[in-house]
Amino acid sequence: MKKTLITAVLLLTSMLLFMSACSSESAVTIETLPAAQTETETEDADVFPVINWGGRAFNIISRGSDYGAWESFDVFTENQTGEPINDAVWERNNIIFDRYGIEIKETKRDKLADTIKSLVMAGDAEFDAAVTSGADASALSSENYLVNLRSLPDLDLSHEWWDQNAARDFSFGDRLFFGVSDFLISDKDGSWVYVFNKRLADDLGIEYPYQMAKDGSWTYDQMHRLASAAVADLDGDGVMKPGKDRYGIATEEYDTYAAFFYSGARIFGIGDDGYPEYTFASERNFTAYNKYLELFVKDSSLYFAKYKTEREAFANGQALFKGYTLLGVRGEEFRAMEDDFGIIVAPKYDEGQKNYGHIVSIGTSGSVICVPLTAPDPDFTGYALDAVSGESTGTLLDTYINKGFNGKYLRDEESCEMLRLCLESRVYDLSIIYTKWGGLFTKLYGLTHNTKIDLASLNASVEDSVRQSLQEMIDMYKDID
Repeated sequence: MKKTLITAVLLLTSMLLFMSACSSESAVTIETLPAAQTETETEDADVFPVINWGGRAFNIISRGSDYGAWESFDVFTENQTGEPINDAVWERNNIIFDRYGIEIKETKRDKLADTIKSLVMAGDAEFDAAVTSGADASALSSENYLVNLRSLPDLDLSHEWWDQNAARDFSFGDRLFFGVSDFLISDKDGSWVYVFNKRLADDLGIEYPYQMAKDGSWTYDQMHRLASAAVADLDGDGVMKPGKDRYGIATEEYDTYAAFFYSGARIFGIGDDGYPEYTFASERNFTAYNKYLELFVKDSSLYFAKYKTEREAFANGQALFKGYTLLGVRGEEFRAMEDDFGIIVAPKYDEGQKNYGHIVSIGTSGSVICVPLTAPDPDFTGYALDAVSGESTGTLLDTYINKGFNGKYLRDEESCEMLRLCLESRVYDLSIIYTKWGGLFTKLYGLTHNTKIDLASLNASVEDSVRQSLQEMIDMYKDID
């Protein structure tokens, strides 16, 4: 019934838009630059043509203040302020207007999933695109409120400014309802990394791990070696206590979820048919994860995880390493920290592992890009998303890496190299979006304080439920035209 109603709404919307375009003298005219004047300012094999859209508005609905630290900040800004990221957004948007004749306009709203549902049901064609959380986008797509990005005529998701890992990991067959590109940096802020206290390392004669990270030898064993060298019972009472003694690693509870992916393990991978499959319960996944738990999480003299307490411990030089999102690293507490610190990638399971693995907190944190089902012009939307994403690489993303941290938060070039390495090795997993599928996100998160859980037993308790939920979602997506 819902699908039929939405279809009827869309048919009515299309008719009204067609009649309006035919009758209105102010309808936008799109003029493609003559072939001789078409710019080709990209090194992509597929040339991206510059089209002048005559000052057309690109209307985007995004996350409002109720989203807290994850309120939209990378879509639009009114003015330059001297803050590097703000000014990069301003520069990017002006390039888009000058070069393509597209004016980016942003409307912020709270409870975006409900708002977009209401807009679609009302046949409201005001917005060309939306920027929201992965949780919002997944709820909308599963109920047929979003456009399949692969159906947009002028959107080429193979361009380098689109995150290919996200396109792979969020796909259901040939359907992709939300994606990640260089357009935004809030998804980059959701990346989980480590920081280390350089002053403490210097005082203790502990080597910086940068070179190991670069040559691929930065592993669980190496991190354990360095972290162990920092441990000290500072008050001499024989009992390790956060805030009193010095630890190898201080982090928050999310670390035990993020750590599952350091080894290249996945809870949900992609099968040969292009649909997600449940991949949690493999021997290698469990072996690698158990090693992390044994080396770090179960050693209460080396490792502790307690939200906020860990921040104070790291800032006060009472921990060598700390796990954090990049948003946290850009936070005021790090900016005010007296000790120098550096970013380091998450360790590998062993040197035989090809790539590092950094999970992106995309459920309720970092943003994704999607298109409401009532977007008025698929050609324009696809082109605009591609153009804005492509122009963001050399403006917003470049500023994020080279100025958004360096100098203001980071104090060495090696940390910028680590930042790039992290962004190149990010992974996405449906478990952080569909948290009710067996509750694996919460269960792995909870291992911080309940390390006696056996992974095989955990899998046995949830596998049937997870597989059923996943299959129901696959069937639902297959039923969406």
